[in-house]
Amino acid sequence: MALGARLWVLLCRIGRWLWNWWKPLSRLRKALVLLVLLSPLAYHYYRKSREQPFEFSIEQHRPGAVPYDVYLVDALEVQQQQRIPPEDHLRLSKASLSRPFGVVVRFYHLVPGRAYQVVCDVEDDDGVKILGDAPRNIQSATAEGTAYFPFIPDREKHAAGDWTARVSVSGIGVIEYEFEVDGLTGEQKDSLADHEEAREQVKKAFAHFWVVAAHQKQKTFVTATGERETEDLFKRYKLYQVAGLEYNSQQQYVTPADRLNGISYLGTIGFGFTLYRSYDPDTGWGEWKDVDRPENILHYGWNRLSGQEYGDPERRQQAPSMRFKIECRDGNWIVTTQEGARFINGSRKDDDKATAAAAEARKKNNRSYDDRDQLFTGETFQPRMDFVAKISDEGTTLRGEILRLAKEVAASPETVKEQQEITVKMIPD
Repeated sequence: MALGARLWVLLCRIGRWLWNWWKPLSRLRKALVLLVLLSPLAYHYYRKSREQPFEFSIEQHRPGAVPYDVYLVDALEVQQQQRIPPEDHLRLSKASLSRPFGVVVRFYHLVPGRAYQVVCDVEDDDGVKILGDAPRNIQSATAEGTAYFPFIPDREKHAAGDWTARVSVSGIGVIEYEFEVDGLTGEQKDSLADHEEAREQVKKAFAHFWVVAAHQKQKTFVTATGERETEDLFKRYKLYQVAGLEYNSQQQYVTPADRLNGISYLGTIGFGFTLYRSYDPDTGWGEWKDVDRPENILHYGWNRLSGQEYGDPERRQQAPSMRFKIECRDGNWIVTTQEGARFINGSRKDDDKATAAAAEARKKNNRSYDDRDQLFTGETFQPRMDFVAKISDEGTTLRGEILRLAKEVAASPETVKEQQEITVKMIPD
């Protein structure tokens, strides 16, 4: 008899014996037998889950070597000194709620040529998560690779204390890194309160010239640059309407000399927008325009990812009454527009000499304030909100005129049928 046949007969006899042994067992004994047979497999996965990440997956792991390293860096310094790689910046022992920080993950024993995807998020002392940037892809010809993730703490939402960074690496596992985040000092809290008050003061000044208006379910802002004496609301004002409004605020350093002069805060705030249109009393609304029209869909997508979705007020002054200088002197908040209009503690207090001097200085010394850099010029003032709400959607527009003409050109069903019969008769056989 061949060897294969003999083995088959032996296996059949063993199987018959096992079945005869298994069949008469009670359900309890069968369960116990299965539990004993599966226990080695369960123990294997238990030990695997208890092991540290990376020790069971990464190849080329030398005994005693560290497979990865996680540490913090100052995110602002990384941004300002881009010639230095993030991993080469000074390591921080802890972070602070008052300043952006970055998490650097360095790998030393990756598989050369293999692609890895790295994702990182952090969790504050109260369990509130901050999601990191888009996943980082690593593929190196050597065994080393680096991933960097910047984070900006929200002083109002996040709690100081013990934070945890969780780094997930595709096909490998999760790294957990614990670090400490300090809260705000008394001086920092005072500075933050001043900065927030400065923004509120500038918002009041901005709202002196611009009024909010809903348009096609969007939040827009409207200002007037001219007014006529007429009872017809739709022919009274020349208007400008903007959408996609945002602002940049910058706090400036207060020198010892400034403090001796009673100044405790200095800063600038500039507003920008992405869309605009104008209203002429004689012709109605012009069409909406892009401030900076994207060249293609990739350009538009990049603007969204980089946060440049609104017109940058630092790049150019887009409209009057949108750039402000602010200072706090002897406890009084003073806001000045680039055109020279001045507000003290929220109330407008113009100084004719200061306004004229500011206008002259803009013409001579500051190209960024030149009228040629603006989408429109002229002295602005706030129109009535009820008028703006009415004219924003009901005022004459090119789009509305085209729709009206289309309706007039379209024939009635009866006319269509009549004209159809005439036309059919005139078609040659």
